[in-house]
Amino acid sequence: SIEAQLIPLLVAPFLAAYPTLPHTPTIFIDGLDECDTPAAQRSVLKMIADVVSIHRLPLRFVVASRPEVHITHCFKAPPLFSITRAFGLDDDFESMVIYFRHEFNRILETRSDDMAIVPKPWPSYKIIRDLVRRASGQYLFASTVIRFVGDEYDHPVEQLQVLLSP
Repeated sequence: SIEAQLIPLLVAPFLAAYPTLPHTPTIFIDGLDECDTPAAQRSVLKMIADVVSIHRLPLRFVVASRPEVHITHCFKAPPLFSITRAFGLDDDFESMVIYFRHEFNRILETRSDDMAIVPKPWPSYKIIRDLVRRASGQYLFASTVIRFVGDEYDHPVEQLQVLLSP
């Protein structure tokens, strides 16, 4: 069961690695609604709540799912209600613009030596709109773009140009 595997496969390794992690790790769960049963879906959400609330792991979770009634209910009830933030597809464009802007600003700050001469705002709103359009509401795509552009071994401007080239 998920509960039996939680401690040895997730909690223990992250607690051991936590002191050396430079950033809060993010775990993506895409298609929660595609789990076999509503009970299995609720079990995954309970596991997330336990990891954050009980075990106090410094993890960030991104859960992508269709808004099934039982899933929505789990997010609107304790303990998930107080520790989550929902993004609906109806407000997805603006929320993804905010996400990209926030993450690109983080790259600007953390890579300030590399980015000192880059014209601000970086990237332009036009580029962010293009990335949001390409993402088609998929935060997994958006987070992959951010990881690629923010890779510590390459220059962010060059990485973004690679993504935008035809």
